[in-house]
Amino acid sequence: MKNIFKQKDPLKYWIVAILRNLFVGVVVTFVISLLSGFQYLNIVSYSMEPTLKVGTIVCIYKNVDIDDLEVGDIVTMKLGSGTYLTHRIIDVNRENGTINTRGDATSAEIDPDGDGYRSVEQVAGKVVYWFPELGNVINFIKQPVNIIFICIAIFLSFFVVHYI
Repeated sequence: MKNIFKQKDPLKYWIVAILRNLFVGVVVTFVISLLSGFQYLNIVSYSMEPTLKVGTIVCIYKNVDIDDLEVGDIVTMKLGSGTYLTHRIIDVNRENGTINTRGDATSAEIDPDGDGYRSVEQVAGKVVYWFPELGNVINFIKQPVNIIFICIAIFLSFFVVHYI
């Protein structure tokens, strides 16, 4: 086993070790959450601002029934053709198994009736936490030109860490 205190640059060793462990921890957490019934979605509209801004990644728990839902909870509903809608619950009707939702950007004065009642079967999941701006980072990474720049940056960082 190497003695890190006798290396040329222990600071470089610790930086690499911390970044590596952080990366592994994030990947393991993400995989475990996916296997445990969670799903991650990107917010693409302004209907939930200021709570959930465009570019926020929400984590939803998919195994939800009507008894788990309360007024004030944020839920994601699956609409037709693979479209998702994330809004706040304004009413729960347990007898009918329906909920009514409204986006935070729409006030009760403008839209007192909300989105209309939807069956609880349309609920894809309940939002349990979110990551502001992470969706913008992911969208940036997805661009082909940016992938090239990221690969160059990774190559240069390995060069700097190992040879400088």
